[in-house]
Amino acid sequence: MTNIKMLQDGAQDSTSQQITGYALPLLINAVLQQQKANVGYVSGASYTTQGFEGAVQSAMQKAGLA
Repeated sequence: MTNIKMLQDGAQDSTSQQITGYALPLLINAVLQQQKANVGYVSGASYTTQGFEGAVQSAMQKAGLA
């Protein structure tokens, strides 16, 4: 994997957007570095982490990478 593009980024309320804003860049960098979906949790963003990891795992399976 060389890049991850989000098609949707979840809820639009300000708290969710704030969490997503700091968690997604961390998660994306971790996945790209480790080349796997399960990269651990971002503190305070457990739902975001779970959703992101599930989406990455699904995309990897569809691409034949998992």
